[in-house]
Amino acid sequence: MHKNRIIASILFIIVIVLPGIVSAAKFISISKQVYVKPAGKTSYYRASLKMGLKTGDQIVCRNGTAVVSAGRGRFTIRPNSKITITDAIEGKKQGQGIIANVGRVTARVSKGNDAVSFGSPTAVAGVRGTEFDIVVADDGTTQWAVTEGAIAVENDKGAVEVGTGKSSIVGMNAGPQAPADFDTAANDFTSWIQSVNKKIKGNEPSICASMKARIEANNITIEALKKEYLTVSNNATLQQKESSLLTADGTENAVIAAQKKAKSAMGLYLQASVIYTKMRMIDILNYSIVQSAERIQRNADESTALQSNVDAVAQAYQEQHVWFAARGADNTALDFKKGRKAGKRKTKKLNF
Repeated sequence: MHKNRIIASILFIIVIVLPGIVSAAKFISISKQVYVKPAGKTSYYRASLKMGLKTGDQIVCRNGTAVVSAGRGRFTIRPNSKITITDAIEGKKQGQGIIANVGRVTARVSKGNDAVSFGSPTAVAGVRGTEFDIVVADDGTTQWAVTEGAIAVENDKGAVEVGTGKSSIVGMNAGPQAPADFDTAANDFTSWIQSVNKKIKGNEPSICASMKARIEANNITIEALKKEYLTVSNNATLQQKESSLLTADGTENAVIAAQKKAKSAMGLYLQASVIYTKMRMIDILNYSIVQSAERIQRNADESTALQSNVDAVAQAYQEQHVWFAARGADNTALDFKKGRKAGKRKTKKLNF
């Protein structure tokens, strides 16, 4: 009886901490042309309300809009915009969130116990109950504009708190700017995106260099977290093995000791899961930067040779991503047709 209980508890530990747990994110509404690119895939599918969404999936709104629910957040994805679904972590709480890749996303966050997170190619934001916009230009420059409540915008260069009626702009390799007033009534960021995009022309190589520097800084953070993750994971595995050996002994004292080891292993596995979630979110942020580099390359004049610059950005991303790929981070798409109800129409690769 005791032995079965220990084995069951160990199995429970293994199940709850595997990376790539199915996200609760889902579509609430879809209008016009909305597509989903599953994590690890290159093709897009027409979005469907029945379609499940997982970490790493990307949603593209061409001339349409979509409303997505993830955790305690609800996001309206505007036309000509792209987001990526990601996991979220707040202390020991886990949940879902998004990374805004380009365009505009309006977020409404309710109070609750689930974690929720928001990011862009240049920064992340901590949020309580609030409403705000994430507006991302082609080069990843992001404006965080708060309609109600407050958010904390940060990266490794600095942090600011942005309150109601204020916005902060964050460049590719710079800290968040001091919050400034913005017109909450007009709430139209099209002209701002256009003004930022105009400044890209002629500056593509230096922008790519900033993107590479941003990824390299993120990689340093990933490397530090990776060492912590491996240490905690190895300790958890050791505790699990010791628990199994004690359970096999079968004596009353051994079973009691096995229970303690199993409990310790559970705590360590959960700690490792939290660390992995933090790393994976940074990895997805890095990928969004690569996509920004590819976007400015597509929009550049034919005479502007950017391939080597973009390749350098992609290589910086791959230096850490190969570690995640080896652990199945790109395999969430394998069950896309079998385990998730996908849109029936597959579309060609979108340059977006």
